[in-house]
Amino acid sequence: MEMEMLQEILDKHAKWLNNEVGGVRADLQLDDLQDADLQDANLQDAILQDVNLLGANLQGANLQDANLQGTDLQDANLQDANLQDANLFGANLQGANLQSAGLQGAGLQGANLLGAFLQGADLQDTGLLDLQDPDLLDANLQYVEKEKLQEILDKHAKWLNNEVGGVRADLRGADLQYASLRGADLRGADLRGAGLPNALLQGAFLQGADLQGAFLQGADLQYADLQDTDLQDAGLQYAFLHGAGLRGADLRGADLRGADLQGTSLSWVNWHEAENIRVYVAGLQSSRENAQLTYIPSIDVATTGSWQGSWQETIDWIHSVYAEGTQEQKAYDLAIEYIQAQMELDNVEADE
Repeated sequence: MEMEMLQEILDKHAKWLNNEVGGVRADLQLDDLQDADLQDANLQDAILQDVNLLGANLQGANLQDANLQGTDLQDANLQDANLQDANLFGANLQGANLQSAGLQGAGLQGANLLGAFLQGADLQDTGLLDLQDPDLLDANLQYVEKEKLQEILDKHAKWLNNEVGGVRADLRGADLQYASLRGADLRGADLRGAGLPNALLQGAFLQGADLQGAFLQGADLQYADLQDTDLQDAGLQYAFLHGAGLRGADLRGADLRGADLQGTSLSWVNWHEAENIRVYVAGLQSSRENAQLTYIPSIDVATTGSWQGSWQETIDWIHSVYAEGTQEQKAYDLAIEYIQAQMELDNVEADE
């Protein structure tokens, strides 16, 4: 894009921000702005989705509330930039200079921050694990070289296939921040206490893996297989779990503040003492083991056995499957009444 045209867009955007005549919101979606000089530019609330800003100079730029989803900001200079509440989902920030940048409340799920310089950056409410986080400092994580990690994965693949030379992956306490493990087969791996904040784990196979106490803040686990995974006490704040399979996962004591659970399979999950997520659980008087009705209001998902649906869909399904007056329907009706009473009580307390 020619600099004159870009300047015209910026001028009209400034007018738009000030509600002046002739103002037009900046929409640069899909444009090529590689190496562009946008120092101190005011792009607040601008549409910058999927823009090529590779190597661009955005030092001191105002990008508050801007939509930067999927944008390529590799090696860009964002020093002192204002990125408060910006949408950076899936953005490429590899090698970017974010020194002293304001990232408060920015959405960083799935963003690639490998090699990004974050000294002095304000990461409040982003879900990123701050370098001064006491849990991280106490964890004594061990850095794993890329070549060593690949060797571990190769031996683990052999172990899964019962081949000679196979060894179960032992990544206890490994420092895997920002690691790219898309589609990795880590079934049954030992990842207790591993540092995986902002790791890219889309489509990874983690069935039966041990992730007790793992750091997964901001990790992209979209469509990952986490069936029967042990996630006790794991840090899943702001993790992106859209479409992931969590059937039978153990989430006892896990911190799920801000985690994206839309479209996630949640049947048979153990929610006991899970933190920063409201889950209603009612046991059922049944011969089935662990028979219960569970409801998560924040995403309007209810589960019982292998069934999963909205709250109303679940009630309708129960009444269609079990005949009126049967022991099963009576047990479910009691569970439904209990959960509804708990929700009403919580709503009353919230109003007060």
